[in-house]
Amino acid sequence: MNNVLGDLGIALAGACLVLSIVLALRGLAARDAKLLRYSLGLAPVAFAGLALSFAMLERALITRDYDVLFVAEFGSSRTSAFFNFTALWSGLEGSILLWALVLVGFILVFALYFRQKILALGAVSETGRAWAVKSRSSALQAERQPNRPSLSNRLSLSNQPTPLPAKPLLSNRLPAKPPTSLYVWAYVVVCVVGLFFIGLLVGPADPFVSFNAPPGYDGPG
Repeated sequence: MNNVLGDLGIALAGACLVLSIVLALRGLAARDAKLLRYSLGLAPVAFAGLALSFAMLERALITRDYDVLFVAEFGSSRTSAFFNFTALWSGLEGSILLWALVLVGFILVFALYFRQKILALGAVSETGRAWAVKSRSSALQAERQPNRPSLSNRLSLSNQPTPLPAKPLLSNRLPAKPPTSLYVWAYVVVCVVGLFFIGLLVGPADPFVSFNAPPGYDGPG
């Protein structure tokens, strides 16, 4: 059970990061806030997957599950519970799992902290498209229904005093800082780094390799 759930958590985290990278790049290219939101929403799922794998390896060490090769190499009933817990990062596979968990945790914090700045790209694009559609429809209506004032209205308007233009507020005169794609690219980079370590866990550094322990096997001590 520890083997199955551990490998499942690693596979889930890897799949989420791959999909998150694809959605982030497509959302950046199309300036689509929905795709960017879906991409950021996969970060908690990836973290949960690696947290499950971490918990399963710790459970295997504490319960002395020698069906896991990592436990057979580093665990023992003659070792105290505290050192069985810390044995997870005493080997290469467990250390990479711990480091991958820390990296994906950083990705989650990054996604939450810069969420508004990342989604601002898509929000600006959606606002611009809505303004363009509204302007185009207004122009078409103006061409179809020209509204020319009558002679009396033009005379009355010409006799009215011209109002002075209102001074814009200081906040309106200052240019708004445009959203940048730097945060999206930074998110993609940290996801690629995390995916590299998950690839090691799937391949050469799999901490959940099965092991057929002989009867009475009690680890290295």
